[in-house]
Amino acid sequence: MTGTQWQENRGNRLGFLGATFLSVVFLGALIVIGLTIASGGSNDEKKIVTIAEPAGRHVDAARPAPVKTMRGDEEAIAEEGPPAPAAPGESAEITADKGASSSSEEKPISPAVTAPVSWDEAKEAFHDEEYSRAADLFTRYAEDHPSSPWGFYMLGLAQSRLDDYDGAAIAFEKAIDVDSNHVKALINYARTLIELGRAEEALAPVRRAIELDGENVQAWRVLGRTAHTLGYAEEAIDAYTEALSHDDDDTWSLNNLGLVLIESGRFEEALGPLARAVSLDDSAALFRNNLGIALERTGHPGQAAEAFARAVALDGAYEKAAVNLARVEPFAAEDAGNAPVDLEAIAASWRAKHVEAEVASTTN
Repeated sequence: MTGTQWQENRGNRLGFLGATFLSVVFLGALIVIGLTIASGGSNDEKKIVTIAEPAGRHVDAARPAPVKTMRGDEEAIAEEGPPAPAAPGESAEITADKGASSSSEEKPISPAVTAPVSWDEAKEAFHDEEYSRAADLFTRYAEDHPSSPWGFYMLGLAQSRLDDYDGAAIAFEKAIDVDSNHVKALINYARTLIELGRAEEALAPVRRAIELDGENVQAWRVLGRTAHTLGYAEEAIDAYTEALSHDDDDTWSLNNLGLVLIESGRFEEALGPLARAVSLDDSAALFRNNLGIALERTGHPGQAAEAFARAVALDGAYEKAAVNLARVEPFAAEDAGNAPVDLEAIAASWRAKHVEAEVASTTN
């Protein structure tokens, strides 16, 4: 049956609206699907980032490289103390993070860890003169025992053996920060500052060491070196004399005292401590060279030549001794007829006089 015009128009409008409705529904479905895909892509991206950048992956890369390390000076810098005690509750066992979830899927990926360094292991490397390895081990030991000064102290010694005085100074500073009364760290910190050309700064730590331990020979000796470096000859002589009052066999205080006396033009006075230093240690080329200078300047070129020759024999690379030997050799023959100086008697006499003066000072 044929409908009216109104019915046909209505049917056309309904058809149009139905088509429009289907189009809207179809378009909405496409939008929903698109959003779902976009959302899923975002989640996958996040998952990829989480897997690619786990917690702790870059910890090692961010850690500073171990500081370089140095060789010690002539003043017996290599000393170590007792093993550092573990901090309360400290354990060599590595435990899991207490805040981590029990679900394996939610646990962060832990960085690779190394076994803790023992005191004996690090100290053995130092005594075997493997100073680079010792520095690395004591760096790790100090990180594991930040409340103990000994790890930092030994790290400073290892670095000093490798001539890394900047690194050594930092290590000794850390030891002192942990324990401001650590006498050995104070002394070696002062030595390091002298090596760095900062002798004025060395006065404070070495004086602090003497306040804490007034009978410490090395503290007095380093004070002497500091004063000598700063040009205070009399103060240096007093400091070395004080060191020898606590140990009259301290060869480096004897040598250093003789050197200051030579530089002060007091050559006769220098013979005593230098002769005694050589009598106690015949293997030090430096002692022999300084004794040769004192002998030459007191009119004994023949014995001076012998002292310089001995220094060269002990250390073939000792250029100063070789130059000194070449200078006095032409005069050595002329001195052959003169009576030699009895160096053993001079050494014994100097010691006896020094002991008498020490006894007199303690009884007054």
